[in-house]
Amino acid sequence: MPDSLALSLAEIGDSVVAETLVENASAPMNAAVCDTLLQRFESEIWVPDRVAAREDLLADVVTRLILKVSGAVCDKLAAAYQLDDFTAPVAAEAESAAVLKTVATMSRNELVAATETLHAGWRLTPFLMLDALRDGQLGFLEAALSVISSGSIEHVRIVLERADAATVTGLLKKAAVPVTMLDDFRIEIEAVRAAKKA
Repeated sequence: MPDSLALSLAEIGDSVVAETLVENASAPMNAAVCDTLLQRFESEIWVPDRVAAREDLLADVVTRLILKVSGAVCDKLAAAYQLDDFTAPVAAEAESAAVLKTVATMSRNELVAATETLHAGWRLTPFLMLDALRDGQLGFLEAALSVISSGSIEHVRIVLERADAATVTGLLKKAAVPVTMLDDFRIEIEAVRAAKKA
């Protein structure tokens, strides 16, 4: 099946067409098709789960699905696509970029849900949070620190924006940021503060 036909079906088909499309092994599940299906049928839990059952997904699509699928499907997805390989530096960087791209347009409530999902799957790492800080995705960082430290987003925001160094360090330690990364976080936080004052 041509990519263009699969995308057209994803764009205009009803849920029955979507299900048939996803289960058709000859239908390409590229990023455009998957994104369209996931957006159009966002309230249908079965859609991301069925997409995740495919064995021909791109790494970027797999990473985005991690945020949407149920726990059991997430485990199968991780096993099928060997997501543990993301512990390698290059792969970890690719996963981080894909996650940050996915969450960039999310609302505050969606960010909280996404960070909770990542945290439950042991993927809300200090490296991902530092990448978010460097990428200027403060909403994601606030939600992440809030979820890990069990504090409110408002408190986290105040600490990041104007608390002293000791308070910032205390929050980062509570969020399980290793001592070896504290300076990196503090430097980036200071850079964000300076940019806001400029």
